Amino acid sequence: MKIETFMEEYWEKQPIVISNREKHRDYFQSLFTRTILEGLVAEKKISFIQDCNVCRYKGEVRESLNGNGIVKPTKLKELLDQDKATIQFHQPQRFQESVWNLLEKLESYFGCLVGSNIYMTPKLSQGLAPHYDDVEVFVLQLEGEKHWRLYKPPTLLPRDYSRDLDQSELGEPTHDIVLKAGDLMYFPRGTVHQADTPSTCSHSTHLTISTYQRSSWGDLLSIALPSMIQTAISENVSYRQGLPLRFVSDPNHQASSSETGRKMADLISQLSSHIESHGQEAANEMLCDFIANRLPPFCDGETDLAPRGPMPSSDQQVRLRFPDHTFIVKRQSEEDEEEEDEEEEEDDEEEDEDEDEKEFQVFVYHSLHNSHLEHMMCSEPKEALGIQLPRECEPALRALQECPQSWRNVSDISQDDAGSQMIMSLWAEGLVEIRDTEESL
Repeated sequence: MKIETFMEEYWEKQPIVISNREKHRDYFQSLFTRTILEGLVAEKKISFIQDCNVCRYKGEVRESLNGNGIVKPTKLKELLDQDKATIQFHQPQRFQESVWNLLEKLESYFGCLVGSNIYMTPKLSQGLAPHYDDVEVFVLQLEGEKHWRLYKPPTLLPRDYSRDLDQSELGEPTHDIVLKAGDLMYFPRGTVHQADTPSTCSHSTHLTISTYQRSSWGDLLSIALPSMIQTAISENVSYRQGLPLRFVSDPNHQASSSETGRKMADLISQLSSHIESHGQEAANEMLCDFIANRLPPFCDGETDLAPRGPMPSSDQQVRLRFPDHTFIVKRQSEEDEEEEDEEEEEDDEEEDEDEDEKEFQVFVYHSLHNSHLEHMMCSEPKEALGIQLPRECEPALRALQECPQSWRNVSDISQDDAGSQMIMSLWAEGLVEIRDTEESL
């Protein structure tokens, strides 16, 4: 199936199963197996709850079988073979390089975070109650078989995941499927689902890949609108005019009245003049959050993220080293924003300042120094890493970005001191690679 067909007919619309077992089976099993989990438990300090969740759905009730502290090999075997529990192993890309390699490429393709979980369930057992998720879900069947039942979404494309649902709430399944090793299934967020392992295999192992959490138009607007309103209040006296007397206490002035509705609709419509600038700022904020939290470039132990090639000089060539992990953002520096705020406080009448005269800087953000060991596991907010460059460097940066696989002459890119310093900064950060011109001959 072509990607275009998938995006047009299935993405955010309906489930699909792609069965190409002979082609996928070996690769899927290189991602994760029970043997790999047993090896990790024996060699690493794998903790209950933080690294793995243990559960069982029996008699229409989900039970937690989590222990305390570190998971021991004997305990893992007992949970799987005797208790018939499901092991949900969180974010295996932290430990398994093949999963890191896959998810890093998917994050570059989707342009947003991609997480994963391993689910290992013994035969004749079910781990989770029926529920729906707030993410787009891809299921890769790695070992054994899994019997899936999918149901109509109660809410289309929800922003939050559901509670555990009762069987009486489900209705008839829209899909009743048995996935075998090598099969791939996709279903949109909001799709109610439950899965059990049939008696035809000793256990099932599948990898769930999830993405597009909080990546809707509504999420973009929720970031953009507050700053749009603040700008409108600052620039337009209509937003600063007082509410009618006794607006809160008089029922005739409540928000349901037609006069109030017309006034609010008019003020909201005037916000459209700020969409271009604030929409881009909101997109930049989402981008920086993605950069700060995404996986770094896949490194198999042989790839060195330190500066590559000789120190740049004018007779050499240059290109971006990790174009999928290098982002150019034009914005005001924090110092300029603080100075602008002070100027506005001193003189509110200077509201007609030409936007082009504002001192914008160019920031080059990247994810080279992110840790795959912490991917999708940090609750604290993180800042995107990068370097700040003068705005006159933007054309040269864009030239490198537009043809990421092409080598460019350093002399063409760095025609002045600012350009030379830019190339040196990018090289020191490990963002470009340098080669002698003779190597291209």
